Amino acid sequence: MLFISLLNFSFAQELETSSPVDEIVLFTLVEGDLRYEIRLFQNKNIKTYEIKNGEITYLGKFMNLMEVERSEPYKTLLTNERNATKTFVTDGYLGNDFYEIYIHNLFNTKKEKPIFVEVLKVEDKKSEVVSKYEKESDFNESPFAPLLRRD
Repeated sequence: MLFISLLNFSFAQELETSSPVDEIVLFTLVEGDLRYEIRLFQNKNIKTYEIKNGEITYLGKFMNLMEVERSEPYKTLLTNERNATKTFVTDGYLGNDFYEIYIHNLFNTKKEKPIFVEVLKVEDKKSEVVSKYEKESDFNESPFAPLLRRD
């Protein structure tokens, strides 16, 4: 989970050597029908994108997550995420199947609970956990890792 490494501040070097693409989704903040995708680039910049009705709009570039947290609407949305145990990362199709990816305890600064990724398969408005990854390397090698990558 590359996003875990970023939040633990050891991400930059690992991304440069392990990611075959220039950008990945760290997490997605949701507000009504808007999504704010927070992405990390190999040059270590963080960029934000608004997604509404399938339209993607670039919003801005940040040097680090602290800068993101100082800007609205991210500041408010991240405050809400800090109280949640499960953070939405992204979703998408792999073949004909639709999946959602969540990370648990991402913003738990005390780390009293383990961080892990959960993948849900969504079908007919019902979701079912299909995979759980406690190790970053296991998730990165999983068939679900491409859902985080952006071109």
